Amino acid sequence: MYVNPTLGFSLVLPEPYRKSARLSIASTGGQRPAAADAFTARTEADEAIAAQKPGETASAIWNYVAVVDIFTGTGAQSPRDFYNAFSYSQGQRIEDITVDGHAAAKVTNAASFPIEYLIKDGDRMFTLGYTIYQPGMFDVPPGATKEKLDAILASFKLLP
Repeated sequence: MYVNPTLGFSLVLPEPYRKSARLSIASTGGQRPAAADAFTARTEADEAIAAQKPGETASAIWNYVAVVDIFTGTGAQSPRDFYNAFSYSQGQRIEDITVDGHAAAKVTNAASFPIEYLIKDGDRMFTLGYTIYQPGMFDVPPGATKEKLDAILASFKLLP
């Protein structure tokens, strides 16, 4: 179980997933995003090696990584309105759903992720997604699977 009491959420990390200090963003004091936690199956040593292989629009270090971004100052925007204000992808499908008792949206074929969840919490919006690159583009970290990434996102809970 991973708990971030500062940002007010928890989720379950299956082995070998862990929070990546290298890919996460500490609170910026800003709004877009205010902070982000990233979760990788890579060891710290493997992550350091992958970081040395930057790509022009994609990077090995992000393959099979789940991300929770926190945006503040969202006011009365619904999850759907928030997504539509910043993103669009041809072929996307947006569903209004509820996550942990909060208004949410699930976007399939999202602009940034194959699956993205947006969860409203007062004046904040949480966005959850993961990156999987085309087979053969980058190595798959040992122990990483799409099923584990889906399970991480599905386990998301807001702290009381």
